[in-house]
Amino acid sequence: MRYLNQAKCIDLSFNNTVIFFPSQICEGEAVLFENKSKVLSGGMEFKWDFGTGVKADETDAPEPVFQFPGSKTYKVTLTAKTVPYGFAFDTTMDVTVNPIPAAAFAKTNACEGETLTFTNKTVPTTAAMKWSFGDGTTATSKDATKKYSKAGQYEVTLEADLNGCVATVVQKVYQFDKPVAAFDKVNGNCDNDVFEFENKSTITAGLIGSYWDFDDNGSVSTDDNAMYDFSTSGDKQVKLVVTSEFGCKDSMIKTISIKESPKVSFTNGPLCSVKPTDFINTTGDVANAIANYRWDFGDGTTSGAKSPSHDWKGNLGPKKVSLKVTLDNGCEDIVSKDLVVLTQPTPEFTAGEACSGDEIAFVNNTTWAQGKISYRWDFGDGTTSTNSDPVKVYNVTQSYYPNVTLYAFIEGGCGDSITKTNYVLINEKPRTCDFVAEVDYSFGFFGVKVEPMNASGVVGGQNDADYIWVFEGAGTQKTSGTDAAAYNNLPADGEYRITMRATMQQSGCECSVNEDYRNEP
Repeated sequence: MRYLNQAKCIDLSFNNTVIFFPSQICEGEAVLFENKSKVLSGGMEFKWDFGTGVKADETDAPEPVFQFPGSKTYKVTLTAKTVPYGFAFDTTMDVTVNPIPAAAFAKTNACEGETLTFTNKTVPTTAAMKWSFGDGTTATSKDATKKYSKAGQYEVTLEADLNGCVATVVQKVYQFDKPVAAFDKVNGNCDNDVFEFENKSTITAGLIGSYWDFDDNGSVSTDDNAMYDFSTSGDKQVKLVVTSEFGCKDSMIKTISIKESPKVSFTNGPLCSVKPTDFINTTGDVANAIANYRWDFGDGTTSGAKSPSHDWKGNLGPKKVSLKVTLDNGCEDIVSKDLVVLTQPTPEFTAGEACSGDEIAFVNNTTWAQGKISYRWDFGDGTTSTNSDPVKVYNVTQSYYPNVTLYAFIEGGCGDSITKTNYVLINEKPRTCDFVAEVDYSFGFFGVKVEPMNASGVVGGQNDADYIWVFEGAGTQKTSGTDAAAYNNLPADGEYRITMRATMQQSGCECSVNEDYRNEP
Protein backbone atom coordinates (compact mmCIF):
# COMPACT_ATOMS: atom_id res chain seq x y z
CA MET A 1 0.00 0.00 0.00
CA ARG A 2 1.35 3.39 -1.07
CA TYR A 3 0.24 6.69 0.55
CA LEU A 4 0.47 10.08 -1.05
CA ASN A 5 0.63 11.89 2.30
CA GLN A 6 1.60 9.86 5.30
CA ALA A 7 1.32 12.89 7.53
CA LYS A 8 -2.40 12.64 7.53
CA CYS A 9 -3.94 9.98 9.66
CA ILE A 10 -6.54 8.94 7.27
CA ASP A 11 -7.64 5.37 7.37
CA LEU A 12 -8.77 4.49 3.85
CA SER A 13 -9.33 0.86 4.79
CA PHE A 14 -7.78 -0.01 1.33
CA ASN A 15 -7.31 -3.72 1.37
CA ASN A 16 -5.45 -4.39 -1.90
CA THR A 17 -5.41 -4.03 -5.71
CA VAL A 18 -6.13 -7.36 -7.35
CA ILE A 19 -6.49 -8.32 -11.08
CA PHE A 20 -8.11 -11.46 -12.37
CA PHE A 21 -7.65 -12.60 -16.01
CA PRO A 22 -7.69 -15.96 -17.85
CA SER A 23 -4.66 -18.17 -17.31
CA GLN A 24 -4.71 -19.16 -21.00
CA ILE A 25 -4.79 -16.33 -23.54
CA CYS A 26 -4.42 -16.93 -27.28
CA GLU A 27 -3.48 -14.38 -29.88
CA GLY A 28 -6.50 -12.49 -31.22
CA GLU A 29 -8.73 -13.18 -28.18
CA ALA A 30 -10.52 -10.37 -26.35
CA VAL A 31 -9.42 -10.59 -22.67
CA LEU A 32 -11.63 -9.51 -19.78
CA PHE A 33 -9.67 -8.06 -16.85
CA GLU A 34 -11.64 -8.38 -13.61
CA ASN A 35 -10.84 -5.65 -11.11
CA LYS A 36 -10.99 -6.95 -7.52
CA SER A 37 -9.58 -3.80 -5.93
CA LYS A 38 -11.39 -2.74 -2.71
CA VAL A 39 -11.49 0.29 -0.48
CA LEU A 40 -13.38 0.32 2.82
CA SER A 41 -14.64 3.87 2.46
CA GLY A 42 -15.01 6.33 -0.36
CA GLY A 43 -14.64 5.48 -4.03
CA MET A 44 -11.87 4.68 -6.51
CA GLU A 45 -10.69 5.73 -9.95
CA PHE A 46 -8.68 3.37 -12.20
CA LYS A 47 -6.16 3.54 -15.00
CA TRP A 48 -5.04 0.48 -17.02
CA ASP A 49 -1.79 0.33 -18.97
CA PHE A 50 -1.60 -2.89 -21.03
CA GLY A 51 2.13 -2.63 -21.71
CA THR A 52 1.90 -2.08 -25.46
CA GLY A 53 3.61 1.31 -25.39
CA VAL A 54 0.66 2.79 -27.28
CA LYS A 55 -1.10 5.64 -25.48
CA ALA A 56 -4.40 4.84 -27.16
CA ASP A 57 -4.35 1.37 -25.57
CA GLU A 58 -4.66 2.86 -22.03
CA THR A 59 -8.13 3.04 -20.42
CA ASP A 60 -9.82 4.16 -17.21
CA ALA A 61 -12.60 1.57 -17.44
CA PRO A 62 -12.98 -0.40 -14.19
CA GLU A 63 -13.03 -3.81 -15.89
CA PRO A 64 -11.84 -3.43 -19.48
CA VAL A 65 -11.89 -5.94 -22.34
CA PHE A 66 -8.65 -5.71 -24.34
CA GLN A 67 -7.25 -7.50 -27.39
CA PHE A 68 -3.46 -7.55 -27.43
CA PRO A 69 -1.78 -6.74 -30.77
CA GLY A 70 0.39 -9.85 -30.88
CA SER A 71 1.77 -12.83 -29.03
CA LYS A 72 4.30 -12.11 -26.28
CA THR A 73 4.40 -11.30 -22.53
CA TYR A 74 3.05 -7.86 -21.60
CA LYS A 75 3.49 -5.87 -18.35
CA VAL A 76 -0.10 -4.96 -17.43
CA THR A 77 -0.41 -2.26 -14.75
CA LEU A 78 -3.55 -1.26 -12.85
CA THR A 79 -3.37 2.05 -10.94
CA ALA A 80 -6.17 2.67 -8.40
CA LYS A 81 -6.70 6.08 -6.86
CA THR A 82 -8.99 6.70 -3.88
CA VAL A 83 -11.73 9.27 -4.06
CA PRO A 84 -11.83 11.84 -2.65
CA TYR A 85 -8.33 11.79 -1.15
CA GLY A 86 -6.34 10.75 -4.18
CA PHE A 87 -4.19 8.02 -2.67
CA ALA A 88 -2.74 5.93 -5.52
CA PHE A 89 -2.00 2.20 -5.50
CA ASP A 90 -0.78 0.10 -8.42
CA THR A 91 -0.31 -3.54 -9.32
CA THR A 92 1.73 -4.91 -12.28
CA MET A 93 1.39 -8.42 -13.56
CA ASP A 94 2.90 -10.34 -16.48
CA VAL A 95 0.25 -11.33 -19.02
CA THR A 96 1.40 -13.86 -21.62
CA VAL A 97 -0.42 -13.98 -24.97
CA ASN A 98 0.29 -17.26 -26.70
CA PRO A 99 0.45 -17.50 -30.49
CA ILE A 100 -2.11 -19.55 -32.37
CA PRO A 101 -0.32 -21.93 -34.69
CA ALA A 102 -0.87 -21.60 -38.44
CA ALA A 103 -2.11 -25.07 -39.23
CA ALA A 104 -1.35 -26.26 -42.76
CA PHE A 105 -0.29 -29.39 -44.57
CA ALA A 106 0.49 -30.56 -48.07
CA LYS A 107 -1.06 -33.73 -49.36
CA THR A 108 -0.16 -36.27 -51.98
CA ASN A 109 -3.10 -38.33 -53.19
CA ALA A 110 -2.43 -41.93 -54.12
CA CYS A 111 -3.82 -44.74 -56.14
CA GLU A 112 -5.57 -47.76 -54.71
CA GLY A 113 -3.08 -49.90 -52.77
CA GLU A 114 -0.57 -47.04 -52.42
CA THR A 115 0.19 -44.73 -49.51
CA LEU A 116 -1.00 -41.12 -49.26
CA THR A 117 1.51 -38.75 -47.70
CA PHE A 118 0.79 -35.70 -45.57
CA THR A 119 3.57 -33.16 -45.07
CA ASN A 120 3.04 -30.85 -42.10
CA LYS A 121 3.49 -27.16 -42.92
CA THR A 122 2.29 -25.89 -39.53
CA VAL A 123 4.13 -22.93 -37.99
CA PRO A 124 5.56 -23.19 -35.41
CA THR A 125 6.67 -26.82 -35.57
CA THR A 126 6.56 -27.16 -31.77
CA ALA A 127 2.76 -27.44 -31.75
CA ALA A 128 1.26 -30.79 -30.81
CA MET A 129 -0.36 -32.45 -33.80
CA LYS A 130 -3.40 -34.66 -34.19
CA TRP A 131 -4.44 -36.14 -37.52
CA SER A 132 -7.94 -37.45 -38.21
CA PHE A 133 -8.08 -39.34 -41.50
CA GLY A 134 -11.85 -39.39 -42.05
CA ASP A 135 -12.21 -43.14 -41.62
CA GLY A 136 -12.10 -43.27 -37.83
CA THR A 137 -8.29 -43.54 -37.57
CA THR A 138 -5.93 -40.90 -36.12
CA ALA A 139 -2.24 -40.18 -35.65
CA THR A 140 -0.15 -37.77 -33.56
CA SER A 141 3.06 -37.69 -35.59
CA LYS A 142 4.41 -34.51 -37.19
CA ASP A 143 3.97 -35.85 -40.74
CA ALA A 144 1.68 -38.72 -41.59
CA THR A 145 0.99 -41.43 -44.12
CA LYS A 146 -2.20 -43.33 -44.79
CA LYS A 147 -3.32 -46.20 -46.98
CA TYR A 148 -7.12 -46.44 -47.15
CA SER A 149 -8.78 -49.82 -47.39
CA LYS A 150 -10.81 -48.78 -50.44
CA ALA A 151 -10.85 -46.07 -53.07
CA GLY A 152 -12.82 -42.92 -52.42
CA GLN A 153 -12.84 -39.37 -51.10
CA TYR A 154 -11.90 -38.65 -47.47
CA GLU A 155 -11.69 -35.54 -45.27
CA VAL A 156 -8.41 -35.26 -43.37
CA THR A 157 -8.24 -32.92 -40.37
CA LEU A 158 -5.03 -31.62 -38.80
CA GLU A 159 -5.37 -30.10 -35.33
CA ALA A 160 -2.36 -28.12 -34.06
CA ASP A 161 -2.21 -27.30 -30.31
CA LEU A 162 0.34 -24.75 -29.06
CA ASN A 163 0.08 -24.33 -25.28
CA GLY A 164 -3.68 -24.66 -25.48
CA CYS A 165 -4.08 -22.45 -28.52
CA VAL A 166 -5.56 -24.67 -31.22
CA ALA A 167 -5.84 -24.29 -34.99
CA THR A 168 -7.53 -26.74 -37.35
CA VAL A 169 -7.31 -27.27 -41.11
CA VAL A 170 -9.36 -29.72 -43.20
CA GLN A 171 -8.59 -30.98 -46.71
CA LYS A 172 -10.19 -33.50 -49.02
CA VAL A 173 -7.95 -36.34 -50.15
CA TYR A 174 -8.44 -39.17 -52.61
CA GLN A 175 -7.54 -42.83 -52.84
CA PHE A 176 -8.06 -43.24 -56.58
CA ASP A 177 -9.35 -46.29 -58.44
CA LYS A 178 -6.63 -48.34 -60.15
CA PRO A 179 -7.12 -49.77 -63.67
CA VAL A 180 -6.41 -53.38 -64.70
CA ALA A 181 -4.33 -53.78 -67.88
CA ALA A 182 -5.06 -56.56 -70.43
CA PHE A 183 -4.59 -57.04 -74.20
CA ASP A 184 -4.44 -59.66 -76.99
CA LYS A 185 -2.63 -59.84 -80.34
CA VAL A 186 -5.22 -60.29 -83.10
CA ASN A 187 -3.10 -60.07 -86.26
CA GLY A 188 0.53 -60.17 -87.45
CA ASN A 189 3.24 -62.74 -88.28
CA CYS A 190 6.37 -61.21 -89.91
CA ASP A 191 8.34 -58.15 -88.96
CA ASN A 192 7.00 -56.29 -92.00
CA ASP A 193 3.38 -57.13 -91.21
CA VAL A 194 1.13 -54.64 -89.45
CA PHE A 195 0.45 -56.20 -86.02
CA GLU A 196 -2.90 -55.43 -84.43
CA PHE A 197 -3.53 -55.47 -80.65
CA GLU A 198 -6.90 -55.43 -78.89
CA ASN A 199 -6.99 -53.51 -75.60
CA LYS A 200 -9.08 -55.29 -72.95
CA SER A 201 -8.14 -53.10 -69.97
CA THR A 202 -10.79 -52.11 -67.40
CA ILE A 203 -11.34 -49.70 -64.50
CA THR A 204 -14.11 -49.54 -61.89
CA ALA A 205 -14.83 -45.84 -62.42
CA GLY A 206 -13.41 -43.12 -64.63
CA LEU A 207 -11.43 -43.04 -67.85
CA ILE A 208 -8.11 -44.61 -68.79
CA GLY A 209 -5.44 -43.86 -71.36
CA SER A 210 -3.11 -46.38 -72.98
CA TYR A 211 0.65 -46.41 -73.60
CA TRP A 212 2.19 -49.20 -75.66
CA ASP A 213 5.91 -50.06 -75.68
CA PHE A 214 6.69 -52.48 -78.50
CA ASP A 215 10.25 -53.31 -77.36
CA ASP A 216 11.42 -52.25 -80.81
CA ASN A 217 13.98 -49.44 -80.89
CA GLY A 218 11.97 -47.31 -78.48
CA SER A 219 8.77 -47.32 -80.54
CA VAL A 220 5.60 -46.48 -78.58
CA SER A 221 1.94 -45.69 -79.18
CA THR A 222 -0.91 -44.04 -77.27
CA ASP A 223 -3.72 -45.55 -79.35
CA ASP A 224 -6.43 -47.51 -77.55
CA ASN A 225 -6.13 -50.51 -79.88
CA ALA A 226 -2.63 -50.29 -81.28
CA MET A 227 -1.33 -51.20 -84.73
CA TYR A 228 2.41 -51.55 -85.28
CA ASP A 229 4.89 -52.66 -87.95
CA PHE A 230 7.96 -54.14 -86.20
CA SER A 231 11.35 -53.18 -87.62
CA THR A 232 13.19 -56.23 -86.23
CA SER A 233 12.29 -59.84 -85.67
CA GLY A 234 12.50 -62.06 -82.60
CA ASP A 235 10.66 -62.26 -79.29
CA LYS A 236 9.36 -58.85 -78.23
CA GLN A 237 8.23 -57.98 -74.72
CA VAL A 238 5.23 -55.89 -75.69
CA LYS A 239 4.06 -53.82 -72.74
CA LEU A 240 0.75 -52.04 -72.25
CA VAL A 241 0.55 -49.40 -69.51
CA VAL A 242 -2.92 -48.04 -68.74
CA THR A 243 -3.29 -44.84 -66.74
CA SER A 244 -6.41 -43.44 -65.13
CA GLU A 245 -7.35 -39.77 -65.37
CA PHE A 246 -5.81 -39.38 -61.89
CA GLY A 247 -2.50 -41.02 -62.80
CA CYS A 248 -3.12 -44.52 -61.42
CA LYS A 249 -1.36 -47.16 -63.51
CA ASP A 250 -1.28 -50.85 -64.24
CA SER A 251 0.70 -52.74 -66.86
CA MET A 252 0.79 -56.03 -68.71
CA ILE A 253 3.65 -57.60 -70.68
CA LYS A 254 3.28 -60.32 -73.31
CA THR A 255 5.96 -62.04 -75.35
CA ILE A 256 5.16 -61.60 -79.05
CA SER A 257 7.16 -63.66 -81.58
CA ILE A 258 7.95 -61.91 -84.87
CA LYS A 259 9.37 -63.88 -87.78
CA GLU A 260 12.15 -62.23 -89.72
CA SER A 261 11.24 -61.04 -93.19
CA PRO A 262 13.73 -60.14 -95.92
CA LYS A 263 14.78 -56.49 -95.83
CA VAL A 264 14.81 -56.03 -99.57
CA SER A 265 17.07 -53.35 -100.98
CA PHE A 266 19.27 -52.86 -103.98
CA THR A 267 21.57 -50.32 -105.50
CA ASN A 268 22.31 -49.66 -109.12
CA GLY A 269 24.80 -47.91 -111.32
CA PRO A 270 23.87 -45.20 -113.83
CA LEU A 271 20.98 -45.98 -116.15
CA CYS A 272 22.49 -44.68 -119.36
CA SER A 273 22.23 -45.64 -123.00
CA VAL A 274 25.89 -46.69 -123.40
CA LYS A 275 26.81 -48.80 -120.39
CA PRO A 276 24.83 -51.74 -118.93
CA THR A 277 23.44 -51.10 -115.47
CA ASP A 278 24.78 -53.19 -112.60
CA PHE A 279 22.11 -54.01 -110.00
CA ILE A 280 23.52 -54.98 -106.60
CA ASN A 281 21.18 -56.95 -104.33
CA THR A 282 21.86 -55.62 -100.81
CA THR A 283 19.15 -57.70 -99.14
CA GLY A 284 20.59 -59.31 -96.02
CA ASP A 285 20.48 -63.06 -95.46
CA VAL A 286 17.93 -64.40 -92.99
CA ALA A 287 19.20 -67.14 -90.68
CA ASN A 288 17.71 -70.60 -91.29
CA ALA A 289 15.72 -69.37 -94.31
CA ILE A 290 16.16 -69.90 -98.08
CA ALA A 291 15.54 -66.92 -100.38
CA ASN A 292 14.19 -66.77 -103.93
CA TYR A 293 14.67 -63.63 -106.07
CA ARG A 294 12.64 -62.11 -108.90
CA TRP A 295 13.71 -58.94 -110.74
CA ASP A 296 11.36 -57.02 -113.02
CA PHE A 297 13.18 -54.31 -115.03
CA GLY A 298 10.05 -52.60 -116.28
CA ASP A 299 10.91 -53.18 -119.94
CA GLY A 300 9.31 -56.61 -120.32
CA THR A 301 12.34 -58.55 -119.06
CA THR A 302 12.94 -60.32 -115.71
CA SER A 303 15.74 -62.17 -113.92
CA GLY A 304 16.08 -64.71 -111.10
CA ALA A 305 19.73 -63.85 -110.41
CA LYS A 306 20.70 -62.42 -107.08
CA SER A 307 22.56 -59.39 -108.53
CA PRO A 308 22.06 -59.10 -112.30
CA SER A 309 23.52 -56.72 -114.89
CA HIS A 310 21.02 -55.35 -117.41
CA ASP A 311 21.59 -53.90 -120.88
CA TRP A 312 18.84 -51.48 -121.84
CA LYS A 313 19.64 -51.90 -125.57
CA GLY A 314 18.83 -48.27 -126.28
CA ASN A 315 15.43 -48.54 -124.66
CA LEU A 316 15.43 -45.07 -123.05
CA GLY A 317 12.87 -43.50 -120.75
CA PRO A 318 11.30 -44.20 -117.36
CA LYS A 319 11.44 -47.72 -115.92
CA LYS A 320 9.95 -49.17 -112.72
CA VAL A 321 12.48 -51.72 -111.49
CA SER A 322 11.37 -54.05 -108.68
CA LEU A 323 12.97 -56.82 -106.63
CA LYS A 324 10.84 -59.34 -104.73
CA VAL A 325 12.41 -61.71 -102.19
CA THR A 326 10.43 -64.65 -100.82
CA LEU A 327 11.62 -66.78 -97.85
CA ASP A 328 10.64 -70.35 -97.09
CA ASN A 329 9.45 -69.22 -93.61
CA GLY A 330 6.45 -67.56 -95.25
CA CYS A 331 7.75 -63.97 -95.11
CA GLU A 332 8.42 -61.84 -98.18
CA ASP A 333 9.12 -58.28 -99.20
CA ILE A 334 9.33 -56.23 -102.38
CA VAL A 335 10.91 -52.90 -103.22
CA SER A 336 10.49 -50.83 -106.38
CA LYS A 337 12.35 -47.86 -107.79
CA ASP A 338 11.28 -45.45 -110.50
CA LEU A 339 14.37 -45.06 -112.70
CA VAL A 340 15.08 -43.41 -116.04
CA VAL A 341 17.47 -44.56 -118.75
CA LEU A 342 19.33 -41.47 -120.06
CA THR A 343 22.38 -40.30 -122.00
CA GLN A 344 25.48 -39.29 -120.02
CA PRO A 345 28.24 -36.59 -120.23
CA THR A 346 31.92 -36.99 -119.26
CA PRO A 347 32.96 -34.12 -116.94
CA GLU A 348 36.57 -32.85 -116.99
CA PHE A 349 38.35 -29.62 -116.03
CA THR A 350 41.78 -28.06 -115.49
CA ALA A 351 43.03 -25.29 -113.20
CA GLY A 352 46.33 -23.92 -111.98
CA GLU A 353 47.29 -22.55 -108.60
CA ALA A 354 46.77 -19.14 -107.02
CA CYS A 355 47.47 -17.06 -103.97
CA SER A 356 44.87 -16.44 -101.34
CA GLY A 357 42.71 -13.53 -102.45
CA ASP A 358 43.73 -13.82 -106.13
CA GLU A 359 41.57 -15.09 -108.96
CA ILE A 360 41.99 -18.64 -110.28
CA ALA A 361 40.41 -19.73 -113.56
CA PHE A 362 38.74 -23.12 -113.99
CA VAL A 363 38.72 -24.47 -117.57
CA ASN A 364 35.80 -26.79 -118.37
CA ASN A 365 36.78 -29.70 -120.69
CA THR A 366 33.54 -31.70 -120.39
CA THR A 367 32.47 -33.74 -123.44
CA TRP A 368 29.02 -35.10 -124.39
CA ALA A 369 27.31 -36.54 -127.41
CA GLN A 370 24.23 -34.36 -127.69
CA GLY A 371 21.73 -32.28 -125.78
CA LYS A 372 21.75 -29.09 -123.76
CA ILE A 373 24.21 -29.26 -120.86
CA SER A 374 24.42 -27.35 -117.58
CA TYR A 375 27.01 -27.26 -114.82
CA ARG A 376 27.39 -26.79 -111.13
CA TRP A 377 30.76 -26.29 -109.47
CA ASP A 378 31.41 -27.02 -105.82
CA PHE A 379 34.65 -25.29 -104.86
CA GLY A 380 35.06 -27.14 -101.57
CA ASP A 381 34.68 -24.06 -99.39
CA GLY A 382 30.89 -23.82 -99.29
CA THR A 383 30.62 -21.74 -102.47
CA THR A 384 29.28 -22.86 -105.86
CA SER A 385 28.89 -21.64 -109.42
CA THR A 386 26.83 -22.55 -112.47
CA ASN A 387 29.17 -20.92 -114.99
CA SER A 388 30.84 -23.09 -117.60
CA ASP A 389 34.35 -21.71 -116.92
CA PRO A 390 34.18 -19.85 -113.62
CA VAL A 391 36.75 -17.61 -111.97
CA LYS A 392 37.09 -18.13 -108.22
CA VAL A 393 38.83 -16.29 -105.35
CA TYR A 394 39.84 -18.28 -102.24
CA ASN A 395 40.66 -16.54 -98.99
CA VAL A 396 42.69 -18.82 -96.73
CA THR A 397 45.02 -18.48 -93.77
CA GLN A 398 47.24 -21.36 -94.80
CA SER A 399 47.97 -23.21 -98.03
CA TYR A 400 45.67 -26.11 -98.93
CA TYR A 401 44.14 -28.15 -101.75
CA PRO A 402 40.35 -27.72 -101.90
CA ASN A 403 38.25 -30.63 -103.14
CA VAL A 404 36.73 -29.22 -106.32
CA THR A 405 33.78 -31.01 -107.92
CA LEU A 406 32.27 -30.36 -111.33
CA TYR A 407 28.74 -31.64 -111.91
CA ALA A 408 27.52 -31.88 -115.53
CA PHE A 409 23.85 -32.37 -116.38
CA ILE A 410 22.31 -32.97 -119.80
CA GLU A 411 18.78 -31.70 -120.11
CA GLY A 412 16.67 -34.82 -120.58
CA GLY A 413 19.79 -36.95 -120.09
CA CYS A 414 22.22 -38.30 -117.47
CA GLY A 415 24.30 -36.36 -115.03
CA ASP A 416 27.80 -37.10 -113.81
CA SER A 417 30.52 -35.48 -111.76
CA ILE A 418 34.26 -35.40 -111.24
CA THR A 419 36.08 -34.44 -108.04
CA LYS A 420 39.75 -33.52 -107.96
CA THR A 421 41.79 -33.55 -104.77
CA ASN A 422 45.40 -32.42 -104.37
CA TYR A 423 45.03 -30.70 -107.72
CA VAL A 424 44.15 -27.04 -107.19
CA LEU A 425 46.67 -25.42 -104.83
CA ILE A 426 45.72 -22.26 -102.96
CA ASN A 427 48.82 -20.64 -101.43
CA GLU A 428 48.60 -18.58 -98.28
CA LYS A 429 49.68 -14.95 -98.21
CA PRO A 430 51.97 -13.61 -95.52
CA ARG A 431 50.35 -13.37 -92.12
CA THR A 432 52.45 -10.32 -91.21
CA CYS A 433 50.83 -7.73 -93.47
CA ASP A 434 51.26 -4.75 -91.19
CA PHE A 435 54.18 -3.09 -89.41
CA VAL A 436 55.12 -0.72 -86.62
CA ALA A 437 57.56 2.17 -86.91
CA GLU A 438 59.29 3.95 -84.04
CA VAL A 439 62.13 6.42 -83.46
CA ASP A 440 65.50 4.72 -82.88
CA TYR A 441 68.21 7.26 -81.98
CA SER A 442 70.64 4.45 -81.30
CA PHE A 443 70.82 3.88 -85.07
CA GLY A 444 71.21 7.50 -86.08
CA PHE A 445 70.32 11.08 -85.37
CA PHE A 446 67.21 10.63 -87.53
CA GLY A 447 66.97 6.90 -86.90
CA VAL A 448 63.83 4.84 -87.37
CA LYS A 449 63.10 1.16 -86.69
CA VAL A 450 60.38 -0.74 -88.57
CA GLU A 451 59.22 -4.28 -87.84
CA PRO A 452 56.45 -6.55 -89.29
CA MET A 453 53.26 -7.16 -87.28
CA ASN A 454 50.39 -9.65 -87.73
CA ALA A 455 46.65 -8.97 -87.52
CA SER A 456 46.64 -9.80 -83.80
CA GLY A 457 49.15 -7.08 -83.08
CA VAL A 458 52.06 -9.46 -82.46
CA VAL A 459 55.28 -7.83 -83.66
CA GLY A 460 57.89 -9.93 -85.47
CA GLY A 461 58.64 -11.39 -88.87
CA GLN A 462 57.49 -14.67 -90.39
CA ASN A 463 60.17 -17.34 -90.83
CA ASP A 464 59.12 -18.20 -94.41
CA ALA A 465 58.65 -14.64 -95.68
CA ASP A 466 60.82 -11.90 -97.24
CA TYR A 467 60.22 -8.21 -96.63
CA ILE A 468 61.01 -5.19 -98.84
CA TRP A 469 61.07 -1.84 -97.01
CA VAL A 470 60.78 1.32 -99.10
CA PHE A 471 61.60 4.55 -97.25
CA GLU A 472 60.34 7.50 -99.31
CA GLY A 473 63.45 9.48 -100.31
CA ALA A 474 65.66 7.35 -98.06
CA GLY A 475 66.27 4.10 -99.91
CA THR A 476 65.11 0.49 -99.83
CA GLN A 477 66.03 -2.43 -97.56
CA LYS A 478 65.33 -6.16 -97.57
CA THR A 479 64.86 -8.41 -94.52
CA SER A 480 63.71 -12.01 -94.06
CA GLY A 481 62.38 -14.45 -91.49
CA THR A 482 61.60 -13.82 -87.87
CA ASP A 483 64.41 -11.26 -87.43
CA ALA A 484 62.90 -8.95 -90.03
CA ALA A 485 63.32 -5.53 -88.40
CA ALA A 486 64.82 -2.84 -90.64
CA TYR A 487 66.68 0.32 -89.57
CA ASN A 488 67.28 3.56 -91.44
CA ASN A 489 68.75 6.97 -90.69
CA LEU A 490 66.47 9.40 -92.44
CA PRO A 491 67.87 12.54 -94.06
CA ALA A 492 66.11 14.94 -91.74
CA ASP A 493 63.10 15.47 -89.53
CA GLY A 494 59.82 15.36 -91.39
CA GLU A 495 57.08 13.10 -92.71
CA TYR A 496 57.96 10.02 -94.77
CA ARG A 497 55.90 7.43 -96.57
CA ILE A 498 57.13 3.95 -95.55
CA THR A 499 55.99 0.91 -97.57
CA MET A 500 56.41 -2.76 -96.56
CA ARG A 501 55.94 -5.59 -99.09
CA ALA A 502 55.84 -9.12 -97.58
CA THR A 503 56.41 -12.09 -99.92
CA MET A 504 56.14 -15.83 -99.16
CA GLN A 505 59.48 -17.42 -100.08
CA GLN A 506 58.04 -20.63 -101.56
CA SER A 507 54.94 -19.44 -103.42
CA GLY A 508 55.70 -15.80 -104.09
CA CYS A 509 52.35 -14.72 -102.65
CA GLU A 510 52.63 -11.21 -101.25
CA CYS A 511 50.89 -8.35 -99.51
CA SER A 512 51.88 -4.73 -98.96
CA VAL A 513 51.04 -1.82 -96.70
CA ASN A 514 52.25 1.77 -96.37
CA GLU A 515 52.05 4.29 -93.58
CA ASP A 516 52.99 7.94 -93.11
CA TYR A 517 55.72 8.26 -90.50
CA ARG A 518 56.73 11.55 -88.88
CA ASN A 519 60.29 11.75 -87.62
CA GLU A 520 60.01 14.16 -84.71
CA PRO A 521 63.14 15.81 -83.24
